[in-house]
Amino acid sequence: MASGHPATSLASDFARQRAVPFLSAQAHSFRRDILLETRVLGRTGIEVTLCGVGTWAMGSSWGQQEDQDSRAALHRSLDLGCRFIDTAQSYGQGRSERLVGDVLRERGERVP
Repeated sequence: MASGHPATSLASDFARQRAVPFLSAQAHSFRRDILLETRVLGRTGIEVTLCGVGTWAMGSSWGQQEDQDSRAALHRSLDLGCRFIDTAQSYGQGRSERLVGDVLRERGERVP
């Protein structure tokens, strides 16, 4: 507890106890016949995957994020079956929304 702040201690404890190291998506092969579990989103009738992609960091609200890396992450998540992308106009003043729109347009896909 170097700084004496409880959050610093918790973050350090979490980092030490993490059992599975982060691996890039490219390091894993996947089976296309495995589908992600889905649910209906509220009363909308729209079916989305339980696993979603958050795009806050893609808007560069939390440090510099390269568009190429963001686009690659979006493509990979869609390749793996993700069908739920969370974005907002406030994420980089619309930057994340533009990235998501560009990727979906390239792919010719519609994602709820």
